[in-house]
Amino acid sequence: MGAHRRVEYLPHWKITAAKNLAADFVAAGHPLALIGHSWGGDTVLRAAHSLTAPAFILGVDPVAKPVSRLTARDGRPAAAALVMHVDAVPGAYDRSDLVKAAGFIAGGGTPRAFRLADTRIDTALNHWNFTGMMRARGPDGLTAEDWLAVFPERLSQTAG
Repeated sequence: MGAHRRVEYLPHWKITAAKNLAADFVAAGHPLALIGHSWGGDTVLRAAHSLTAPAFILGVDPVAKPVSRLTARDGRPAAAALVMHVDAVPGAYDRSDLVKAAGFIAGGGTPRAFRLADTRIDTALNHWNFTGMMRARGPDGLTAEDWLAVFPERLSQTAG
């Protein structure tokens, strides 16, 4: 059996709560993975910019928020030991992909930290399909879920 992991969900507009929760995890000595889908990618980058300890940053089809166009240009957070970008580029578009397109126009596109990610998984899925994107295999044969399973060890190697 795998190790027990604490998982917390926060909506994309809870930026301060995300920063505080991330700081609490780090202060308690827990390895930290910040995962953001859609506008949540913007939120996890903001939280990561406030950290001093290494973290795994995962953007699942991330889109910069319209109210924060500058984050689309923000660089990699100093605490980012690993940045992963899972992108949805469907063959057949649906309403969720229109939401993503509107975010690109109003928010400035994919945040730069994710455009320059350490690893990227491109999928033929629609924007809404978070579970499918987490389970899609990258060029190395690994999924985002696989990376999450091993990230504590990778973070300890980075920190050590």
